[in-house]
Amino acid sequence: MSKTTAESLSEATAARTVLFVINVDWFFVSHFLPFVAEARRRGYRCCLACEITGERARLEAAGVEVFPLALSRGARSLGSFWRAARGLARLIEAQAPQVVHAIGLEAVTTAALGRLWSPRAQFVFAPTGLGYAALRSGLRARALGRVFPMVLGRSSAGRVGWIFENEDDPATFGLVRKRRQGILIVGGAGVDLEAFRPTEFPARPPLRVAQVSRMIRSKGPDLAVEAVAALRRAGHPVELTLVGDPDAFNPHPVPQTTLQQWNDMAGVRWTGRQQDIPAVWASHHVACLPSRGGEGLPKSLIEAAACGRAIVTTDVPGCRALVRDGIEGFVVPTESAEALAAALRRLLDTPGLLENMGHAARQRAVSGYSDRQVAASVVDYYEHLLAAAAKRRPS
Repeated sequence: MSKTTAESLSEATAARTVLFVINVDWFFVSHFLPFVAEARRRGYRCCLACEITGERARLEAAGVEVFPLALSRGARSLGSFWRAARGLARLIEAQAPQVVHAIGLEAVTTAALGRLWSPRAQFVFAPTGLGYAALRSGLRARALGRVFPMVLGRSSAGRVGWIFENEDDPATFGLVRKRRQGILIVGGAGVDLEAFRPTEFPARPPLRVAQVSRMIRSKGPDLAVEAVAALRRAGHPVELTLVGDPDAFNPHPVPQTTLQQWNDMAGVRWTGRQQDIPAVWASHHVACLPSRGGEGLPKSLIEAAACGRAIVTTDVPGCRALVRDGIEGFVVPTESAEALAAALRRLLDTPGLLENMGHAARQRAVSGYSDRQVAASVVDYYEHLLAAAAKRRPS
């Protein structure tokens, strides 16, 4: 091995900095702290650029250096992305990270622009689904939700790393089969399999169904309410708990008045956001997420699976990546409260089905969806990209 090659490989494995970029601090805390733990375990310095809303102390306690970045989740103009990108480029220049890991479509867009001023850093783009951009109508919205991701993917393929949470999304970014070499597909953000463990089912009847998500239209809580209401009108003992709050930065939050109206219905309860999610699953039989699309891989479904709960969800990217129809639960068509109700009816009426699907769901979670497995894969990917870049560097 020549001296120059040896020096390049040594540089690729020396102590390094990873700069995470995400829209808001609470999202990083709720999903991605295991990435920090694994990166720090391997000697990385961890920085985070995001909008700060109150989680700085928790992040710093985890060993993260936090830097404010105006990545407003409601911003969609080119000017807002451009300003954020310039701010990110200045931060990259000051902190000199070897890896810039952008999480979420807004952060990826900002990082793609920031990369114009920061060509030396290794960028990793992790869109985590398309969110509501995938569901919006109108010419401008379609450009953002469909055309822009493809342009972004094709313009950067082979020069940045890509991390996806399902097998469908790479094509959305123009990463067709011949362009997919080197991308990483992971099991969402993963979950702590020790914290989320199976418990005994509560007594039944009634069949207790929970939807854990933000209360926004794309997650389909209205469909869950409609399905349960129809079952109850037919005399079936089913109850629904909605766990989560509206999201003011989403264009279609469920209004508080609607949530309260649902809460006033017989057999429906809205609790708002809850901290103890394992306790939620301990008191319910079934997880329900009638998503209309835009998912990466919903963490709430992985949590439910880890707790050994059957899942009823819709045939959209991300949801169908985790749940195999008839094994861990049921995958039903989108926009069909009738199909949702029929799936819940089968779980209610078929002896042993809840238990069998719940057991399969736990095994599915164990097979590749632990936060430690995902974090290790992500940091392995950093090291692969850095080593490859070192080999390409002119001697």
